[in-house]
Amino acid sequence: MGLGAFTCFGFGFAHAVHGGPPARYESVTVAPGQTLWQIASERYPNADVRERVAAIETANGLAGPNLRAGQRLRVPTG
Repeated sequence: MGLGAFTCFGFGFAHAVHGGPPARYESVTVAPGQTLWQIASERYPNADVRERVAAIETANGLAGPNLRAGQRLRVPTG
C-alpha cells in the first residue's frame, strides 16, 4: 500500500472516529494591508472572530496573524 493510500485511509478512519463532515475550504487571496481579523470578520459576521482567526491560522499552518499581500489562504466555509 502506498503512502498516499495510507494517508487517505488514516484520515478517513480519524474522521469516522470523530464524526462530522470533512472540513471544506475556499481560497482567499490576501489584499494589501488586510489582516486575519478583517478576513474572519467579513466571512463570518455572526461568529466569534477570535475562534475564526484561530481556525484560519490552523488551516494554513500559520504561527501567527502575519500575512503578506498576494498570499493565498484556505478559509473554512463552515
